Amino acid sequence: MGKLKPSSITAKRGINFIKSLVEESGSIFHKIEQENDFGIDCIIEFFLNGSPTNTSIAYQIKSGKSYFSKKRDYAFFQIEDHRDYWSNYSLPVHGIVYDDQNDKAYWIDIKKYLHDFPNDTSIKIFLNRTNIIEKKSFSNLFLPQMIRKIPELTIEESIELFKSDIIQEHSLGSSILFSNYKNEKVIWDIFIDYITSSTIYDISSQLIYYIAHVPGHPDIFYTGTQLTDETRNYAKILLANIPKKTIIKLLEFINPEIGIQRGSIGQSVEAIINCNSNKIEYLREIIADETIHEETRSHACILLIYFDKRQIDFLEKYRSLQNIKTIIDFVKEFGGIDLYI
Repeated sequence: MGKLKPSSITAKRGINFIKSLVEESGSIFHKIEQENDFGIDCIIEFFLNGSPTNTSIAYQIKSGKSYFSKKRDYAFFQIEDHRDYWSNYSLPVHGIVYDDQNDKAYWIDIKKYLHDFPNDTSIKIFLNRTNIIEKKSFSNLFLPQMIRKIPELTIEESIELFKSDIIQEHSLGSSILFSNYKNEKVIWDIFIDYITSSTIYDISSQLIYYIAHVPGHPDIFYTGTQLTDETRNYAKILLANIPKKTIIKLLEFINPEIGIQRGSIGQSVEAIINCNSNKIEYLREIIADETIHEETRSHACILLIYFDKRQIDFLEKYRSLQNIKTIIDFVKEFGGIDLYI
């Protein structure tokens, strides 16, 4: 009498785990039978509150401890001869690895991974709270991400993610806080304290863009809840008092190839610095400080003259800085500069 291999039993556990969560949420799980399986185990049609989301995703599901590292900090599975099949599949393709010891799973966007790491021979999934699949968070964390919506976590859970040292958790936390809790004043305390106390390497362009919603600029596109006047004014007071070291960090975000123009990170940086009560004094000090990188000082020159064209005489002694001679001559001829023409 034949027996099922242990590996087959484990594989079925993973598929059954995902199937049960999908069906409990009201979505549809289409299993692809093993004889027709060429790197895709199922297709899931996602529904939200009983209504179709018009989102279907194909999944490869792996199960068992053999797909986890010894420290269980990442999971992995081989690409083998599936690269072209996954890359060219008509639907999005995600991978799931099921942890049968802890009854939870982790997901990854396979197509994106193959694009980002074209020479890898295996898919590696670093385990964190953004890509976990478990019963308690399936509907408010996993499902929203599949249909490109912001997860519905509590403010406490979102703050905890934001404060994480794991990039994916921090990024998701900032998105949830801004999208769902932007009129909670504590969020702006947290955001602005973060850019003040963190290094430039820990601050994302995404967070700079969120903070630029406080002053606003022509290329800010609002979605969802708007900032109330009370919240905006509260955050503006915080920005008015950020120290010079934060101004320097913001200037360092400006891409030297793009500069300050519409749609650039420089535009968001300019809007934030413009809120500062001491911006003229700080910019002059930054320009005069030869220990600061020349590109940062040049960007400070541009903002100084943009904010106050009367600073033209001060800038004369810094003509040697990159592009500053051209700007000084332009301002003298035309009376000022407009960064966003």
